[in-house]
Formats: sequence, C-alpha cells, structure tokens
Amino acid sequence: MAAYHGRGAIEMAQQYQPDLILLDIMMPEMDGMEVLKRLRNNPKTRETPIIAVTGMDRNREYFLSAGFDDWLGKPIELEKLEEVIRRHI
Repeated sequence: MAAYHGRGAIEMAQQYQPDLILLDIMMPEMDGMEVLKRLRNNPKTRETPIIAVTGMDRNREYFLSAGFDDWLGKPIELEKLEEVIRRHI
C-alpha cells in the first residue's frame, strides 16, 4: 500500500500498523522528517522500523541520528532494498 503525502502516510500507518515503512523525505504537504517525528511520537507506530528513501546527498549516520532505522538512496537497487527489509523485519 502507498500514501502520496505525509498526512496520508501517518493515517495509514496508524490504521494498518505495518511491519516496516519506506518513507520518502521529499513529499508534498509534509516532508518525511516531520512524518518521522509524528510516527515516533505515536505509541502505535513508535517501534515500527522506518527506512528513509531519498535522493538527498546525505550519509547513513545523518538519517540514523534523525530517528530512522536505515536509509536507501535513489535510485533504489533491488538487492539493497531486499537486504534492508530483511535486516529490519
């Protein structure tokens, strides 16, 4: 399932409580950093692994220190995506 903006991502995460969230950083209405903060502050989603998906020129430590569990750079390589998902589920 997919949400196309930050508010929708928060609503879907609360409703469906997924095993893992792939969260884009650049989204309309609310960016991924704000969505991350709101999900981490919600008891229903606080422990859900959240993976940053971005084309931003940042390193892994930047996203880990922000509260993400991991990150994937764009374009996403299928092998890397599978590795990250296995590591967190």
